[in-house]
Amino acid sequence: MKKSKWIAVAAYSAALLLPLLWSGCRSDIYYQNRAVERARKFLLEKASDLNWEQREFVRYTDPVLMHSHVIGGHSVADPARLASEQRQICVTWQIPGKEGLYMVFGVSGSRMANWYPERILRRDYANRKSSPLAGVAQSAFSYARDNLFHELSVEDMNRVRFSSPYLVQTNFQIAIAPPAGSSAEDAAAFRENHGKKLQLSLVWKLDEKRSVYFCGFGIPDLSQWQIVRAGVIDSTELQGRVVRTILTPEQRLEKLPDLATVKIIGCECEHSEKCSKAGFCEAAAGKKSNNPGR
Repeated sequence: MKKSKWIAVAAYSAALLLPLLWSGCRSDIYYQNRAVERARKFLLEKASDLNWEQREFVRYTDPVLMHSHVIGGHSVADPARLASEQRQICVTWQIPGKEGLYMVFGVSGSRMANWYPERILRRDYANRKSSPLAGVAQSAFSYARDNLFHELSVEDMNRVRFSSPYLVQTNFQIAIAPPAGSSAEDAAAFRENHGKKLQLSLVWKLDEKRSVYFCGFGIPDLSQWQIVRAGVIDSTELQGRVVRTILTPEQRLEKLPDLATVKIIGCECEHSEKCSKAGFCEAAAGKKSNNPGR
């Protein structure tokens, strides 16, 4: 082969290989910036409620990237938890004059090389943070993520994660016993402490027929509330277990209603709701008065 022809072939090969080598060396910042531009364009096209100044803010202001693992396969290190290489990544702006955050949602690997916008989410984390249910609602999502991933779809799981629940008093038949090996004194203290607690459940309606509930016992301010049972339940069956509704998702309260007046979880009589509001079981009180020796 002549030298000039060899040089020409080498130059042509280098021209083909250099773009491949260059693309393989691109940094995470390059992919993140490209994903942000996709999110920016998507938001400006879809968010018709933004005025001119707010649109300019989106064009020229850097967003915040909020991310979390996609619910996926088991983690080898901790089989009780879920893990995935894919991530839910939201390119997020807090736009002046607008309540809450504008979040452009998409899924990709952590480098964001294949991130594309899928939808716009509006989230008001301030309300959730100040809600009296914020801490226990997060516990419910963690429990669902670790234990109910076969029963809940991604949409259902996001409903639990991002929306507010009902808080209801329930009467599921749940036996609570002192820890194994407890002394008589410790067992008595356990029962006394448990007697001060209410059976309270967080409930998210999934559709017209199904709900997901997280049932636990806690003192009225929910500071000691712990989940003991959870699952997807037929809404009609759940309705039969609800003693009363304490808080609805639409209520934005800084603190819970006074639950201290409710001292019982259920009644032996047919007037459980009436008795719960009164704070004692009228039938039980009648038995005690008629049988003072018991």
